[in-house]
Amino acid sequence: MRRFNFLIVFVFTVFIFPGSGLAATFTSDCLDRGAMWSNVLVDYQITTTGIYGVPENALGEVTTWATPSNPAWNTGTLVSFNYADDYVVVGFKDDQENPLLVTNNSNNPSGYDFVVWGNAFSGWTEPGKVEVSQNGASWLEMTSGWTNRFDVTPTYGAGIVYPDSDLTTCAGGDYFDIASVSLDWIKYIRLSDGPENGTADLDAIAALSTAVPIPGAVWLLGSGLLGLVGVRRRKS
Repeated sequence: MRRFNFLIVFVFTVFIFPGSGLAATFTSDCLDRGAMWSNVLVDYQITTTGIYGVPENALGEVTTWATPSNPAWNTGTLVSFNYADDYVVVGFKDDQENPLLVTNNSNNPSGYDFVVWGNAFSGWTEPGKVEVSQNGASWLEMTSGWTNRFDVTPTYGAGIVYPDSDLTTCAGGDYFDIASVSLDWIKYIRLSDGPENGTADLDAIAALSTAVPIPGAVWLLGSGLLGLVGVRRRKS
């Protein structure tokens, strides 16, 4: 029986820890929190041409030199949604190409799970719509959050991802909590122009909660079932 119990603990330990995904572009503080930038372009339709019509610009880190008075512009880091049908869908993966889940984590700053940056600046916003999905087919719009839209709050540069305690300075960007749509995790984030026809611009997306590899989640479930079997055998 002692050997069997050791096996249960061993399986649980091995398969739960690969659940952390980190991105080298974050500051050391962000890495310690387990955050990462979006790095998978899942789907898109972009009618905009030129420097702002490249969907891959939605991936990677936020423009570090942007400020509320000098937003990101004339740079290959933005995607513009100038038409009603324009959108991009992004996801996350680890270094082994495993798809990652963004989890609902109440330990994040004020409980927010991901942040989206545009190129809003002082006195000017271009509201964009944010939707999330677990399967890429059924989508839920983020209708509650810090601003309910992206490209509303200016970027505060320096590549800082986490806001200060009152969510007013340092990072900028617009924050969202997936608990607001009654989900524990998401796999995809879809960005598009809002119904206000604000011609939103997208700079970057970051998951604030630790992303969990899907295979790891499956093994975690399996190890839990194994533990239940072990307890039941012990009682019988």
